[in-house]
Amino acid sequence: ARIAAANQRMDGFKRRSYNAQLLAMEEPILFGDKSGPAVVRLTWLRSFHKPMSFRLSADIDGTSTIIVKQLDKPLRFTRTTNKPGPIVQVTGKLDLSKEVRLGPDKTKELLDGLRDLQVFSLPNSNFDFGLDGSRRVLEVSENGKYHVLDRRPGGEIKSQLLPLPLHVLDHRMGGDIKSWSLSLMRASGVELGEVY
Repeated sequence: ARIAAANQRMDGFKRRSYNAQLLAMEEPILFGDKSGPAVVRLTWLRSFHKPMSFRLSADIDGTSTIIVKQLDKPLRFTRTTNKPGPIVQVTGKLDLSKEVRLGPDKTKELLDGLRDLQVFSLPNSNFDFGLDGSRRVLEVSENGKYHVLDRRPGGEIKSQLLPLPLHVLDHRMGGDIKSWSLSLMRASGVELGEVY
């Protein structure tokens, strides 16, 4: 599976949905990847916009490559007939594939920022409350270790909605990886449109 089953906390439905989109993007499996010092992939799954992935692959010389891919439409679910029956996932087709080289300074900035997050100590998944179905899935493969984070950005949440302190709410709503994710996306130079 593209999103490793090693992280059992992510339920099967989400894993299958994420894997279907990564497969449509022709993305490699990162679990067990030993192709370089670090490989990081952000999969940005928006409810009503085209899914995108941003894969940062660090090279031994200190430089890196970001590979950006986008599907032509979001994942949708449909029945194969008008009669009751199984619901199938329909993914889009690859409609953008772009490679961007980053120099040593930008690479170091991104990798240092990722290490500052202490990704390997963060919980795999935040709680499933959000204003829409948008998700950010961050996979990190570094020095033989693999970890995946599944986050749902929450947008503007009023503190009275939940009995949680705002710093806890921000973390659970994806705030722990949001800033770094935006840095990676912007470093790709791709037009992002609305970011939520």
